Parts: sequence; C-alpha cells; structure tokens
Amino acid sequence: MPCIGLGIEQLVMHHRIREQDQVDVTRAGGRLQPLLSYRPRSAGEEAFAKPVMKAGVLRTLLTLDHHVIEVTATAVADIDTYQDALDAGVTFSA
Repeated sequence: MPCIGLGIEQLVMHHRIREQDQVDVTRAGGRLQPLLSYRPRSAGEEAFAKPVMKAGVLRTLLTLDHHVIEVTATAVADIDTYQDALDAGVTFSA
C-alpha cells in the first residue's frame, strides 16, 4: 500500500471530527479495508484476545461497534506484482 498515507490522513481527519472513541474501518471501491482501520486499544485488546485465526481480522473487527469511512481506492491499492508497482507509479533504478 504505497499510498496509504492518503488513507491515513482521511482516517485521522474523520476521527478528529467525530471525536468519538469508536472503531473505524475504511472502505474503497465497495470493499472494506481492515488493514487501514482505527480501533481504540481497549477495543482491540478485547476483540483480539479471542482466537481469531478462524474468524479473520475483518470478521473480528466487524463484531465491534464500528463506523465505515470511505477512502480513495489509491490509498489502499495493493502491490503484489511488478506490473502492479508500475501501474501505481513506482519507479525502479539500476
């Protein structure tokens, strides 16, 4: 996620405006993005104290009272291949 800073800015700004200590999960292009989320430490400790290996991170986050924040798709673009990197504007030097 080379442009995750864009999403972090949106997440922090939204969190400051709401002034609530609630779980925020981002969504881009209609898909929830659990890797870019905010959760108060106490909520995270409580949720992830239970075995989550079978449930997964997203399912565990969604068991918490949460709010969805829309972010740009660029902010959560995943790079898995060389072509993904090129498409995202990553340059390579020799």
